[in-house]
Amino acid sequence: MTCEVTHTIHENGTSLLRVELDDYHSKCLHSLANPPEDWVENIISSRCQPLCHKLWECHIKECCKHDNMEKKTCKAMLILGYEPDPELIFEPVGKCVDNEDGSCVIEVEIDGMYTKKIQELLPDISQEVKSMICDNVDLEAEAILDKVVSRGEHINKSKRETVLEYQREEIAEPEFEDTPFVDQTAEHLQTTKEELQTTKEKVTSAEIQAHDALQIAGNAESRLRDHENNVETLVKLLEEERQKFKDYTAQSSDEMIRTMYSRLAELEKRIN
Repeated sequence: MTCEVTHTIHENGTSLLRVELDDYHSKCLHSLANPPEDWVENIISSRCQPLCHKLWECHIKECCKHDNMEKKTCKAMLILGYEPDPELIFEPVGKCVDNEDGSCVIEVEIDGMYTKKIQELLPDISQEVKSMICDNVDLEAEAILDKVVSRGEHINKSKRETVLEYQREEIAEPEFEDTPFVDQTAEHLQTTKEELQTTKEKVTSAEIQAHDALQIAGNAESRLRDHENNVETLVKLLEEERQKFKDYTAQSSDEMIRTMYSRLAELEKRIN
């Protein structure tokens, strides 16, 4: 059984992690992760991404503490010591080629930052990645055996034969009747929208009526105040006329009596 891992560093600082698996290892890794290249990518990114992020945070904090410390323009500048071409900074990119004999080849492209850090984290990256793959392949093979034994399909078969013939149980998709889809939520929302529009129109009409009623009440109140002012004015005028009459009567009573006596005297003379 074969599992070969190589790590090649390019002149531009990027690198290529290449994993060659025979049919047995390929079958187990495909069963463990689908697609399997994501699992290999994660070996790199899960270790390098947190480390690079932590280094950048520490750098920012140190710059805040020391005003004279030069702040780097980006993570790549901090980690590599120079600013590389932006095209050379990327997340690990993997691909898998499955061969007709069941074997496969997985390649993961690694940018300059992660290439530098993964060598610090995994000094012998080829051997360490190989160990990770083999350990997980063994665990997946045991899991496959457990499933096959529970179904009674292991008779007269070796471990390798059992693994290679294993077929993952496909979960049947639920069948649905071919009926038109009715979006009840949309219908409910449409009904609610119409009800809200009707309510809005009623509220608007009520507001207009209330405004008219307030205007009528205001006009009536204004007329009432005018009437009250007129009555008050008339009362004042009446009191003034009464007072004038009283004054006139008081001043003219003696003269009226003398006039009456004079007329009576004239009448007496006529009678006599």
